[in-house]
Amino acid sequence: AWCCKRYNFGCVSSKPYNCTAGYATWRHSWSADKKGWCCKHEGAGCEITGPPPTSLPYDCSVGFENWQHGWSANKKVYCCIHARRACPTAPPPPSTSLPYDCNAGFNNWVAAWPKAKKQWCCIHAARGCQVPHPVPVPVPAPALTTSVPYDCNAGYSNWQAGWSPAKQDWCCTHSHRGCATASLPYDCDADYVACDHCLVTRWSVGKRAWCCVHRGRGCSDV
Repeated sequence: AWCCKRYNFGCVSSKPYNCTAGYATWRHSWSADKKGWCCKHEGAGCEITGPPPTSLPYDCSVGFENWQHGWSANKKVYCCIHARRACPTAPPPPSTSLPYDCNAGFNNWVAAWPKAKKQWCCIHAARGCQVPHPVPVPVPAPALTTSVPYDCNAGYSNWQAGWSPAKQDWCCTHSHRGCATASLPYDCDADYVACDHCLVTRWSVGKRAWCCVHRGRGCSDV
């Protein structure tokens, strides 16, 4: 339809004859009726009875290197039919080239690539992506610990001679260690073994009862 409208070529019609088919050998291959019809209606296949014409309407060699822009529409049609030159062709396919080459200049993409190329290559080629700087995570301050003034396990084997009076008082009050026997009715560390039923033969009933209540020792049968 495009060629027919623009060049009057390739049109589908109900004409009795196709005057372009077999035109190269029309003198021998066309019938007399086709010659007559095509000569009358399209000026093709005419039997010349007089002297031959001195020139053709168009020279299809002159200007052929620029026929698309230099020839008239009539010359294009004539030369396409009679010389198979300047016949329209299908338009070239659309370009499939990419807007950016993500390999070119990649060694220096941070400084050399424009912002648009960085965005395009990051989305389509995973290159040139701007990575945000990591935000430093604050280190939490160490939890405050409440230390005790005295370690009532350190030096307990020699507490009477090695501990200060202040440590003896503090450990006696908070850990029931280092207590002077004069201030307590019983010494729950003296003659103690980690076997409650064994203390039955070692401690008196009163000592076992007192130490069970105050120190949690000797409670097996109290």
